Amino acid sequence: MSLIDIRRTNIGCEVQLPLFYPNGDSVVVTLTAERGEYVVHDAGNGAMLLNSYGVQVTKTMAKKIAALADVYGCEFSSGRLSKRCTVEDIGVCAAIVANASRTIGDQILYRQEQPPIDFRREVLERVRGAVGQKRYRENEEVYGESGYAYRVSAVILDATGDRPVGFVEPVKDHESATKRFREFWDISRSDQYGLVARVSLYNDKRDWNRSDLLLLQEVSSLVRMEDAERRMQEIVQ
Repeated sequence: MSLIDIRRTNIGCEVQLPLFYPNGDSVVVTLTAERGEYVVHDAGNGAMLLNSYGVQVTKTMAKKIAALADVYGCEFSSGRLSKRCTVEDIGVCAAIVANASRTIGDQILYRQEQPPIDFRREVLERVRGAVGQKRYRENEEVYGESGYAYRVSAVILDATGDRPVGFVEPVKDHESATKRFREFWDISRSDQYGLVARVSLYNDKRDWNRSDLLLLQEVSSLVRMEDAERRMQEIVQ
């Protein structure tokens, strides 16, 4: 908790998280109450950072930002990222909005990077090898609490092959981490799949922002590639 600073202002409670924009500024989100609901927003800081570096929020850029915000389940309106939540979810919601705002700020550094290996394929092969073909499925359709359908990369089945006991997703970078967070968060609240083990198998050969890993830990077991076989075998026992 010492890494998080909370202070009251005339517009709400500002929450400073251990997360930073590309220019080194801390990411700060604001909590307010609107019409009986709690709203966490970034006060337009992500979009303002783009403007300060000469990146104009044109209609095309606004559509891109809105699409990025949607990955986090946030709204982008009037230059501001926001998300509504209940009092129980304020902490997680603050982390989501902060990461979404940082992603917007990251656009000043955007460049295409081609991964040297197919990390997803490497993960799937390792999971299948650990649990065996009879207890393994790929790209199975699973519904979250919201009713949205996800294609889970690797599904581990019980000994009878009748029901899932584990969902495994590869996580290679910041973008995939945010997608997996949203997926596992939704699935974890499902009556049908809420008790199924959720595993984020991440690429431990690259440097990670601690906030990405903390988010994934909120909704899944975070497992390094070198520990994959051991964790998969624990699930099938």
